[in-house]
Amino acid sequence: MKKNGQYVGVDEKFIPEDEKYVDNSTNSEIRDTINNGINAAKDYVADKENQEKLKKTGKKGLKILKGVGIGYLIFFVFVVVMAIMIFILVFSNFFKMKNETNEIYGGANEIIDRVKDTANTE
Repeated sequence: MKKNGQYVGVDEKFIPEDEKYVDNSTNSEIRDTINNGINAAKDYVADKENQEKLKKTGKKGLKILKGVGIGYLIFFVFVVVMAIMIFILVFSNFFKMKNETNEIYGGANEIIDRVKDTANTE
């Protein structure tokens, strides 16, 4: 039975040669290449001169990351400060309008009281 182009649940001897996905010589080549790469990386890191180069590169990278981190921190602080300022401005205007509304309401009540007094005296 085939599933996603591969034989599933079938013994390997029943799969036609041209449809086999795994080639042992290719596998050994890939395994050898990976092992060679790993050994080369170990040799590179083990060398003292290369360790110094890696340290210098790492320090430069950390400086850049610190700068980026500080930049994000400054941006975040700026956004928070702007949000607080907008919040303060909105609520100060809200209370200012509330006070003006109370003054208008009080003035309207005074006018209504005067009109009532005038109407009562006549």
